[in-house]
Amino acid sequence: MSLATADLATFCDAVPHPVIVLDADQGQDFANRRWRDHTGVAVSHERDWIDLIHGDDRHLFDPFADRAAPHDETFRAECRLRGRDGDFSWFLAQAGALREPEGLTIRWLLTFTNIEIVKRSEQVYMVLAHELGHRVKNIFAIFSGLVRLSVPKHPSAADFAAELDGRVGALAAANELAVPGANAGISTTALALIEQLLAPYRTLDRDRIRLDLDDLPLGLSGANALALIVHEQATNAVKYGSLSTASGTLVVKGRRRDDHYVVTWAECGGPRLDDAPKHKGFGSRLTDRTVSRQLGGRVERRWLAEGLSMEMHFSIERLQS
Repeated sequence: MSLATADLATFCDAVPHPVIVLDADQGQDFANRRWRDHTGVAVSHERDWIDLIHGDDRHLFDPFADRAAPHDETFRAECRLRGRDGDFSWFLAQAGALREPEGLTIRWLLTFTNIEIVKRSEQVYMVLAHELGHRVKNIFAIFSGLVRLSVPKHPSAADFAAELDGRVGALAAANELAVPGANAGISTTALALIEQLLAPYRTLDRDRIRLDLDDLPLGLSGANALALIVHEQATNAVKYGSLSTASGTLVVKGRRRDDHYVVTWAECGGPRLDDAPKHKGFGSRLTDRTVSRQLGGRVERRWLAEGLSMEMHFSIERLQS
């Protein structure tokens, strides 16, 4: 679009967030009032606006380096911006091209939305999640210890105790994977993650759970979200579905379809299902929210007489983030 300089300045001053306008050479040629109030820095014709970005975050703005514009003419990044008091706060930076009618880009509009409260909330959430995970891990450890302590008094139950102890240990490991941030620094794949999460339920009869998945490298955020979903579905299968009976089975398949990874979850041999539940439980709502909001996908359920059948579509980009 084409905007006169005065009109552009008026427009930017009306925006309730810090805004800078970069000319075609990525030098700063305008800063709105909110930018000046927050940073204490006025308009400049040099590329010194980058100095206000935290040193660890400046690489995010490499698309603007060396007078090169973002290839897709859009830009979005979370970064820390220095205020006039010298402290850094978290902002969501977004950029869009301002073009002449013939399509020539003449300026870039770069806005900064304060997300400090969101970031602090995320930090509190992570601390609470890790504390909860630590407490649950301790409960598993205590239970396992009690099982082992009981063996000397009941030697005939040694084999059963060993099997139960192994099952509890596998369940503890699977539960730990479902804790947000638990996979930090660990590289994993869809197959490896799902195998580990379902391991506790395969100790008695490995054949009752069959996995057939195209492997896919996972990122930290994607791995945590997928772990939460699989853990929740496995728990429901043990409580209400096919894994609640001795003869029930579960088949999990995963396939790449264009830019999505599709997981089918098919239960058979559990309690007979006559119809879908009248109300969605917490687990189903949690799964739906995680799939749609964190993994950019959708969930399709079919309540068949022989058991629940699900098809979950995940964005590969989100899984690898």
